[in-house]
Amino acid sequence: MNKLFLAARFLILPFAIALLFSIVALLAIVLKQTAHLLLNLGQLSEKEVILEILSMVDVALLANLVLLIAFSAYDAFVSDLSSKAEKVRGLEILNGLTLTNVKFKLLGSMIIISAIGLMSSFLGLEKQSPTNYEMIVAQVVIHLTFAITALLLAFADKKSDNH
Repeated sequence: MNKLFLAARFLILPFAIALLFSIVALLAIVLKQTAHLLLNLGQLSEKEVILEILSMVDVALLANLVLLIAFSAYDAFVSDLSSKAEKVRGLEILNGLTLTNVKFKLLGSMIIISAIGLMSSFLGLEKQSPTNYEMIVAQVVIHLTFAITALLLAFADKKSDNH
């Protein structure tokens, strides 16, 4: 039974590879946004340029998040267990990356992505219809939920370290 479970860890590999390919799709999106920005720079207002740049930052953060998840999944489930005799880590760049670190990095990225979405909504506020204000309130609630969750997780993690 142990061998079956150890072999099953390789089922994670296709997910990690798919996530790496999804970064190519995100690259295509950011290249399209960059081309649009550069080609229309003369016609865009300062706010529109800022919104375009924020959108590209959002995509870059998402790409970083996807890469972090793919690397940590590979490192946690495949590379460490594959090199049992040599004691060599598969991905030295992840040295010191624990499950707790990944949780905080994921939550931090989600909070930043949420903040960028909020900033974009606030910058486009004069274009908003009254029904879109409800969407902005929902974004604020979601952002606060992420922030409170991160604080509670940090508090719980600190408490567990003290015991």
